Amino acid sequence: LWNRFAVSLCSPPSPRMRSALPRTLARRSARALSTAFADAPSAPLRSARVNANHVPDASSPLPFMHKPNEFDSAAISKEHWSGDWSSEDIRAAQSANVVATWGSTKATANLPILERGEGVYLYDKDGKKYLDWTSQAVCTNLGYDVPPAVLEAVTRQLTTLPMVYGGLGMVEVRARFAKLLSEALPGDINGLLFPCGGAEANEAAIRIARRYTGRHKILTQYRSYHGGSTTTLAATGDFRRWFGESAATGMLKMLSPFPTTFQWAAEEEAVAQISLAALEEQIIHEGPHTIAAILMESVIGSR
Repeated sequence: LWNRFAVSLCSPPSPRMRSALPRTLARRSARALSTAFADAPSAPLRSARVNANHVPDASSPLPFMHKPNEFDSAAISKEHWSGDWSSEDIRAAQSANVVATWGSTKATANLPILERGEGVYLYDKDGKKYLDWTSQAVCTNLGYDVPPAVLEAVTRQLTTLPMVYGGLGMVEVRARFAKLLSEALPGDINGLLFPCGGAEANEAAIRIARRYTGRHKILTQYRSYHGGSTTTLAATGDFRRWFGESAATGMLKMLSPFPTTFQWAAEEEAVAQISLAALEEQIIHEGPHTIAAILMESVIGSR
């Protein structure tokens, strides 16, 4: 008997055994997985069965999942209900609680505390007047004197319907504005998307280009700014992109001649021709069939 057993161990399994072996192992593996990570019951289950349908136990209701509110209102300082804050209070709160963008929080410690605006001017808490050369982030197109018609329209909308989710319903103001833009914009641009800001708009543009072409690469300039979100930061050419550029793939940079730091020729026309030739060469080397879009600014927003 022992010799037969030894021979059976050394001999290869029969075809019938080979076909049955994987099924047996699979059943054992599935059974092990179904029970390996199960929590041990607090009390023995008389009718416990592996892989059986669950039968609710009415004698043990679910535990109460919501904890009582432990918010301590005493932790809120009384200064929030006081009048105007002093410059020292504002700077202390800014330094302790506000996260700065594009640099260290310490770098913003001595920024002016802006209080109001008129026309193209800003005034700080001490009454000092500043000329806003950049329209802040190149977005205050109306300056700081908002026309009465705009104030009236905003107030009316906030009073009647302050929020409309486009996936839930339509609203007249959005439909009318989209139709107005489609009539005013050049060419056949007649499909409008209303995002919250520039970075989100560029994110959408990149997605549309990739979806429409089936390609992945996006060409942008080294001197550029396209936003601070993951994809738009990678598309940005500003040197501060280094932290986020690895999070999004397919972003290619092209040279953008700048007279004060870099140029290919003395005459503007020659510079343009050489720049276009270099761009064409880069597209050829990358493969035109791999490039979804070229993303550029009409007015450079960086460096």
